[in-house]
Amino acid sequence: MDALLDAFPRWRDASRVIGLPDGREALLPMLETDRVGPWRWLDAMPFAFYGAPLVREGRLSSANMTHILRECARGAGWLAVNLDPCEPLARAEMIPVGAVSLTTHLLELAGNFEQVYSGFTKTMRYDMRRAEREGVVARRGAGRDDFLAYFRLTGRVAGQRGTAPYPQALYEALAALPAERVSLWLAELEDRVIGGLLNVHYTPGRVLHWASAIDPGYAHLNPTKLLQREAIREACERGAAVYIMGPSVGFDGRPLEGVRQAKEALGARPHDYAIAIVSNNWAMRARALRNRLRIRR
Repeated sequence: MDALLDAFPRWRDASRVIGLPDGREALLPMLETDRVGPWRWLDAMPFAFYGAPLVREGRLSSANMTHILRECARGAGWLAVNLDPCEPLARAEMIPVGAVSLTTHLLELAGNFEQVYSGFTKTMRYDMRRAEREGVVARRGAGRDDFLAYFRLTGRVAGQRGTAPYPQALYEALAALPAERVSLWLAELEDRVIGGLLNVHYTPGRVLHWASAIDPGYAHLNPTKLLQREAIREACERGAAVYIMGPSVGFDGRPLEGVRQAKEALGARPHDYAIAIVSNNWAMRARALRNRLRIRR
C-alpha cells in the first residue's frame, strides 16, 4: 500500500476498522483513488491486486461481510473488494451485497517443476522450445529500467488494441518493491524486449500471475509461453503451492476463450469465485459527466 501511495500522491489511505455485531473488529485496508463531490472511490485493492477484511481471530461469516460492506459503502460512489480466489470468503454465497462472479484458473504446484512441466500439453512444450530455437531469451528483470521497458511494451500492446495501459507510476512503484515480492520476466530477441510477464508473490504458498504482454510484431514466436515456463519454475523452487492465473471471464460474464485455452494448456483448472463491488448510480453518472467535461477541455 505504501508503494502505491508514494506513486500516486493524490490517493489517500482509506483503511477502516469496523466493529462487528459479534464484538470483534475487522480491518479493511483500502485506498481512496478518486472523489467526485461528496462521493469517494474506494478500492481494496486497485489494479487487480487482492484485498480483504482482516480479523485477529476466527473467520468472517456472510453476515459479517454484509455488515462490513454496508458500513464502508456509506458515502462511497464505488467500493470494490478484490478478494483472493483461494480464500473461503471469495464465494458468491458469502457476499450477499454486491457479489460479482468471476472465473480464474489455478495451477497446482507440487514443488517439483518437472512434474508440473509434464502436465503442459505437447503443443505448449513445443512452442516453448521453438521460441528458444528462434533466439528468444528469457531473463529475470530487475530495477527501474527493466520495469519501464515492460511499461513501454504494454503501451505498444494497448496502442494496437485501442486501450489505455496502466500508468508508468505503477511500474515504478513495483520496481521499488523487494525482488522476492514481485517477479518480472522479460523475453528478448537480439536485445529487443518482445515479451514480459509480472508475478506477485503476495503470501506464502501463493503466486499471482498478474500480467503479461507480447510485442504484436513477435506474437508468432510465443515469447510469453517461454516466460511462463520460467516463472512457474521459479514458483516451484520457492515452494509455492498454487499459481493463480487471473480472471478467465470478463466482467460481462463472457469467457475469454483464448485465455482459457492457454491456461489449460499449462495444466491449470478453472475455479469460480466472487468479489464485491458496491456502487452508487448517481455517483457513477456524476463521475462519467466529470470525465466527459475533462476530455472536452
